[in-house]
Amino acid sequence: MINDTNECFVELMMINTKSLLVTYIANERIIDSKIMKGRLKDGYFELRHNVFIVPAIFVNVCRTIKFRIGLLANGNLTADYREVVFGTGFIIIPVFDDIKTMDCVYKKHKRLTD
Repeated sequence: MINDTNECFVELMMINTKSLLVTYIANERIIDSKIMKGRLKDGYFELRHNVFIVPAIFVNVCRTIKFRIGLLANGNLTADYREVVFGTGFIIIPVFDDIKTMDCVYKKHKRLTD
């Protein structure tokens, strides 16, 4: 349980150019710690893209998530989140063409040998 009088904060530490250690601290105790995989790009640490694709005959869905964090010049932390979801759905509608009938009369011919 987190005490309201104490502060909660997150500590970030770069392990290398592809790993960031994130530690959640509350009441002067480490609550949780995780290593996040990503890369440094343009002064931000970009987490690996989360891509979800469902290719199917009738429905196609693609979802991609991008999250990045960076340190501003004044020491504040900035975080950007972008999610793009798109898909297509195909509906099969039965199409009926004209109904065609054919009524023909053929004349019977006599045999030549008769």
